[in-house]
Amino acid sequence: MIRDPYKTVRFAVIIPTYNRAGILEQAVRSVMRQTFTDWELCVVDDASTDDTVEHMRAYCYDERIHLVRLEQNCGESFARNVGIDETQSELVAFLDSDCLWYPTYLEKVNAAFLSQAAPDVVSTFIEAIKWDPAADRTEDDWAPWINLPFRLHHMTKRSIWLGPSQVALKRDLLQRVGYYDNYIDEAEDAELWGRLYMKGARWCFINEVLFTSRRHMQSQTTERQTMTPEQKLARWDQRKAAIAIGGPRTLRFAEIGCRKDDPFVVHSV
Repeated sequence: MIRDPYKTVRFAVIIPTYNRAGILEQAVRSVMRQTFTDWELCVVDDASTDDTVEHMRAYCYDERIHLVRLEQNCGESFARNVGIDETQSELVAFLDSDCLWYPTYLEKVNAAFLSQAAPDVVSTFIEAIKWDPAADRTEDDWAPWINLPFRLHHMTKRSIWLGPSQVALKRDLLQRVGYYDNYIDEAEDAELWGRLYMKGARWCFINEVLFTSRRHMQSQTTERQTMTPEQKLARWDQRKAAIAIGGPRTLRFAEIGCRKDDPFVVHSV
């Protein structure tokens, strides 16, 4: 699909990824299947060592999709913030590389933003499943669950999980409140939602399941849970050093003029 360069799109979809080449493609396709088509997708590769770039070449024919590759691994928060800066939409929606949106996700989220409630932030309910990425199948011994309606203040008690893939918000709100904190490696979402809440952001919850969260042994959450305190500290020191260097966005794989059988065009930024 060809995008009008002079038109501001409605949604910017940000997918941070690290060594998730096969899984990432399924998330990208869930965006491409959206019934609401006024979006751009920015995939931020957080210095993956696998063949993420090669997998993304299959999608460069769609001018709504582009890839930004970081030279050093800086963490999910930094990657999401890069994606925000690389896009120019009215609304920002996050999607993790191991999650899948239902086809009507953006359509119904957009309708909520246009409703009389005039929210700043829109969220939906989720279906979470235990998933084996190697076999690409759902594990039979773990029943899916759906999170229940809740009051916003429950987040401050850490009793409710609200992940990034079920949240969309106005760009100007992010610019006023601030982006993700680059230096938080765990519960970075809760920290941002808390700041939005404290600043009086208007929230709207769609009482419907509109995306699937796939829990698996390769997830960032599982990895953190299995790390020792020493390993967490070592990774934190490495990422902090990478962030402090600045300017890690040295390669941008642009969609402009890219045919399906062509390599990405590389630009310095």
